[in-house]
Amino acid sequence: MTRKKPSESLSFRLSGPLLDRLQQEATALELSPDLHAKAIVVSTLQDEHRLQILEELRAAREDVRRLRADLVIVLEMILLNVARVDKDQVKAFVRDRLGG
Repeated sequence: MTRKKPSESLSFRLSGPLLDRLQQEATALELSPDLHAKAIVVSTLQDEHRLQILEELRAAREDVRRLRADLVIVLEMILLNVARVDKDQVKAFVRDRLGG
């Protein structure tokens, strides 16, 4: 049987536009700012759809990184072997255009 972890008190400070927004939203919902902040944190952490989108975004970024690396290799091979461009020119071209 697993035991439920005891709750823990958290605190943080807000100022400026974020504090103003929190207070305005809390007032509109007839909540205290601290209860509204808690609701926002709980809702965000439990938002499975948002978490799934974030994971898909991480995966897409990794795919793009790999594709970019592959593109650098292919472009270098084409320029070196087909177009017969000088190796230093190829490196400079790829670096300038693709950051590779």
